[in-house]
Amino acid sequence: MLWENSRKIRLTIDLPTGLRLEELYNVDSNALRLEDSRTTISDFEVNGYLGGVIISRIEKQPSVVKSLKFSVVENGSEVAYVRDVRFFRPDVNITSAPKTIRIIVGNNRRLRIDGKILLSNLGEGTGIIKLSVSDKSQVKEGLPERFNKFVTGLFKDLTVNLQEVAEKFPQHKGLILQAIRVLKNPMPKEREEQKETREFVEKIEGVFGGDEEFMEEYLLAVLNAIIRNMSLAWDVGSFLAYLRSILKQRLLLLNAINVLKVTKRPRRLVSELLVTDLLQQPYDNVKLPNIILQANKTCDVPIYRIVESVSQGMN
Repeated sequence: MLWENSRKIRLTIDLPTGLRLEELYNVDSNALRLEDSRTTISDFEVNGYLGGVIISRIEKQPSVVKSLKFSVVENGSEVAYVRDVRFFRPDVNITSAPKTIRIIVGNNRRLRIDGKILLSNLGEGTGIIKLSVSDKSQVKEGLPERFNKFVTGLFKDLTVNLQEVAEKFPQHKGLILQAIRVLKNPMPKEREEQKETREFVEKIEGVFGGDEEFMEEYLLAVLNAIIRNMSLAWDVGSFLAYLRSILKQRLLLLNAINVLKVTKRPRRLVSELLVTDLLQQPYDNVKLPNIILQANKTCDVPIYRIVESVSQGMN
């Protein structure tokens, strides 16, 4: 909020149920009064502006509109302003899950897949998902045959690239070291690691907002490391085609290039989807029914070959 710095005002913020003030900027703590959903500010460190962060709880509906009320008291008179704000999130659903998925291994080890897990995102937010294979599953998850070489090359280049960024932006060195840790495990299961990842995302978003040059250098460093090593691990062409398809539905499958070990004997896949969003907010896991996987030859099947996103309303 901005106003002329010559004006002396008192500001009251009323938030509806489900919203809370996470942070306030440029506020004199001695002039701050908190009462349930109402916040009153009677003085500012530098007159003329107020900043802050409002947090929403995860609502049952994937998109809701809430009204925020701001009241300005000046020279004994009060003027109220109401602003409607739309909050949205992902809403990941299983559209279809076959009882059996059959894999035909053809010439040059090319795979033909009969039956796929179809997912839809009914929300407007981007869903980040991970197929988590249970320890009870007969079908096991693994890494592509050449993946170790890819990981080694990726983090070697990533470390070098980000260290160069740290030299150019020494004020962000601590953040870059944290970035290297988080990028090695972007969707952890442990709560403490999840907390660190969320804190990192919030921190780096804040830094990006105030330092566009650093943001560009950081993203280029990460992208350069990925591109340099992509061809070591998988069929880049088919994977990029998959990415174009799934991102249209605002879904990102984190372990897309991991593989499922499929044999000639029918084996049961026991799994669920772990779901988060771009802010690393936790959601309930999405249970998948048990699925039988079978191939005409023992093979490794990339997860992205059996998981597909579909548009809303498709079956």
